[in-house]
Amino acid sequence: MASLKTELGSVKLPALNRERLIEFGRKRAKQLRMTMDENITRLRAAIEASQRRIDAVMAAIREQISDNSPYGSNGRVKGQMASYARNVQI
Repeated sequence: MASLKTELGSVKLPALNRERLIEFGRKRAKQLRMTMDENITRLRAAIEASQRRIDAVMAAIREQISDNSPYGSNGRVKGQMASYARNVQI
């Protein structure tokens, strides 16, 4: 209502006709559509930036895990790390 009052200013109630209200509604819808488009663009950019950060962190975690893992790419225990007791190695 505030934007309607601002837009129409001092127009008296009898001077408000159907066409004028429809015109106001269309203009306001266009403004809101433009605002929503801007917000969508900014939101997509923020989501993409967050995804890049997540991907970077996950890559670092995967790299760290693979460096410290006692298992090889085939799922078997690596040579030197295959120890079942203090003096027994496979």
